Parts: sequence; C-alpha cells; structure tokens
Amino acid sequence: MGGFEDRFACADCGEVLWEGPDEAPAEITAVGEARLPCPKCGATARTGQSLATVSVGMSDAVTAVARHVVSVDHLVTGFVGAHNRFRIAAAGNRPGDTMYPLFEALNWCVAVDARLEEDLRLPTCSRKADWRHGLVNRDRDLVVALRAARNVVHHGWETLLEGTWTGNNPRGTWTWRPLGQHVLTSDGKVRHGSAEYAAELQGEDVEQSLEQLRRILLPQTSVTASEIERAAAAAQHNLLDPAPE
Repeated sequence: MGGFEDRFACADCGEVLWEGPDEAPAEITAVGEARLPCPKCGATARTGQSLATVSVGMSDAVTAVARHVVSVDHLVTGFVGAHNRFRIAAAGNRPGDTMYPLFEALNWCVAVDARLEEDLRLPTCSRKADWRHGLVNRDRDLVVALRAARNVVHHGWETLLEGTWTGNNPRGTWTWRPLGQHVLTSDGKVRHGSAEYAAELQGEDVEQSLEQLRRILLPQTSVTASEIERAAAAAQHNLLDPAPE
C-alpha cells in the first residue's frame, strides 16, 4: 500500500486517525476497515471511510475519478431512494420489508455527512464553515443523533426499534427506543451523539425522522429537489428493470 492520498476517520465521531499521502498503517486494510482505538471518543468499534474516500489501496488517478463520480448529489439521491422504499413498505404494513431500506438510509446519512465534512477540507470548496453550522440546532442535532443510531443498529437492529404492526392497521410504524446500554461504547466511554439521540429521536417515529433528514439533505445538493427525486426514481427503475446487454 502507499502512493495514494486519503484520510481515515473514526466512524463514531469523525476524528481523523490517519491521513495520506504517507503509507497507511498496517491496521488499515485495502477495503478500508480497521479496529483502531480513537483518542477522541475512545471507540474501539470498526472505523471506516465515507464513500467519498473509497480509494484506499488505489492510485491517485482512480481516487480522482471516484470522487468525481460519487458526488454529494449521488449520495443524497441514494438516501432519497432508500427513504422512498421505506415509505412504500411502511404504507403496505410490511415491517420486514422496511428493514432493508432503513439500514441503507441510515448509512447514506453517515456517508453524506462525512462527505460534506470532507469537502470542507478541500481548497476548492466554497463553504467557509462546518456544513452543520448552517442548520438550526434541532436539525444539526438530528444528523448527529442519526449517526449514533446507525452505529448501534449496524450491529443490533432489535435493540433500538419498537413498532406497531397489525393486520388492521393500514400503516405500520417504528419508533426509536432508548439507547439503554448503548449509551456507552464497549470500553465504557459515552457514545458520541447519545445526548442528541435522547433529545431528538428517543420515542419518535422513525419515518418522521427520515422525512426531516430528507428536508435537511436536499438543499445540500447542487441541483433542485425535483431533479434528485427524478434521479432516485430512475435509479430504482433501472435496478428493477435493467437494460439488456
């Protein structure tokens, strides 16, 4: 490994653990995974990169192409598509089918947040401050809370979700349960985002939190909301009915 420029950050709090172009430590693998202790939040869970930096082990040329292809617009489109599928499954009272798009939507949230933070470090970025600083307090806290939720449900779905799903209910619902034991990380540190989770998500409807996140993320793109909606619908159509080779 070596000869590339990249950054590797804690998946819990975003603390940069290694930054290129020097050769990455042996704990960082070619697929961008590691179990490095974070000096800021103490997390020992798997750390990872955003989709903006999937270039560990690749050449500079491939890195440039990857970052050009995977833009913030693409990431937000991915979230919108996942959110659409979640809403369809919930409206059809199919709790099992909501799990796939919810898992995906939470990961898109982290990817968009990390990419926007990453872009701020680039000399070509027109933004002058942390992108979250432009949000109202509740919106900013929601993004942090959803990152905390993602880091828990990534390994244990059953611990954070509680739902009402009956044959007579035309629309089932999930609500966010208290973090409980997940307030602490495996080494006893307070989980980053736990306070925001308790304030913004605990006891709230999962669909409403995703709807609020959708409203927050759409203005961060370089195109209109309707263009993102069309792109998400087109991507979904292509997955269901791919063009013949």
